[in-house]
Amino acid sequence: MKHIRFYFLIVIIVAGTYLGYLLFIADTDAPDLTRYPVRQLKFFPKKVNMPEFNPLTKEGVLLGRHLFYDGRLSGSEDLDSLKSCATCHIQSKGFGSDIKVLAGKGYPCGFTKNGEGIFGKNLHVTLPLINLLYNSNGYFRNGFIREQNLYETDDLEIGFKYLESIVWISIVSEQVIDSNVKQMLEIIGSDQVYKSLFISAYGNEKITLKRIVLAISQFIRTITASDFKFYHFMEGSVVLSDSEQRGYELFYSERTGCFHCHAGSMTMTTNQYYNNGGDGELQGNCDRAAVTLNPGERGAYRAPSLINCALNAPYMHDGRYSTLEEVIDFYSENIYNSKLADPLLKGLNDGGIHLNKAEKKDLLDFLHTLTDYTMLSDLSYACPEALGRFGIRAR
Repeated sequence: MKHIRFYFLIVIIVAGTYLGYLLFIADTDAPDLTRYPVRQLKFFPKKVNMPEFNPLTKEGVLLGRHLFYDGRLSGSEDLDSLKSCATCHIQSKGFGSDIKVLAGKGYPCGFTKNGEGIFGKNLHVTLPLINLLYNSNGYFRNGFIREQNLYETDDLEIGFKYLESIVWISIVSEQVIDSNVKQMLEIIGSDQVYKSLFISAYGNEKITLKRIVLAISQFIRTITASDFKFYHFMEGSVVLSDSEQRGYELFYSERTGCFHCHAGSMTMTTNQYYNNGGDGELQGNCDRAAVTLNPGERGAYRAPSLINCALNAPYMHDGRYSTLEEVIDFYSENIYNSKLADPLLKGLNDGGIHLNKAEKKDLLDFLHTLTDYTMLSDLSYACPEALGRFGIRAR
């Protein structure tokens, strides 16, 4: 009899909860959203990095594109104080730039064993915002933003886990947009264009930092680069020049080993972390070891995607090289051999792989086949005209 009463009580609780849920749904202004089609690209990873709490919708992406470019994210309408995501992530430069920020200032880039934040001491070059939908191995140069994190922030209930975390950090960090959030919400909230966009995306015109973060993150996930010559070569629709072909063969050879870190898929990166033999001083403290606490990963950083690399100077995490020619020279003659250098590096015992002048040119020509010129002017990624003088446009 006691068991019957117990199960009856459970049924009542479940039924009550379900009824409450139905009443909640009926009481909200949930919009009829249009699913944004995720591109299934050949040679790209099948797994996509899109959390369940923020699915892509056409309405959310449109709102996010407006916010991405809106200089009033700074919390000011003063034209000299405008700053947005597009200040550092410029479409004509493949959504990257030469801007450096102090990694881990105002937010941690790792945690000690005691749970204390690790804060940066060195400048890192801005990483381009392309193909992030296809990266499931952490964000930032050291991969600190990752789903495995258990840390929570006081401001946003998404912790340091997702792309959304990066957008939130960028808005509030003094190193990036440094927004006066209260004023920003008031300014955005008074704009009639945004009232309509928020109603379409969320069912009402309520404007919050969290909604702004979610919408911008949706837009960023749509930024895709795949319309480049080498991609079409792999499809079989174009032919490489003789020099590009030789560079391609060098790139994928064991002699250079480039493909070990910058291949795996046509995103042109493994999204893994390597010490590339840059130097033995290890001055930075926001490396992979700040995330894993493994001393063997000191000096290790993400292998960046080489798509649009011809547009993304300066190079390396700290921007030490100004041209691709300098990068090739480094791997050819200037590798520093240490016990921390990744064993995948070729020529460790010889100071480099020692390419001749012709081989360097071939490799450089191949790297130029990785530029997606279409995305640089794609209007679906561009600053909306509706933003007028407040929009941060290409320069």
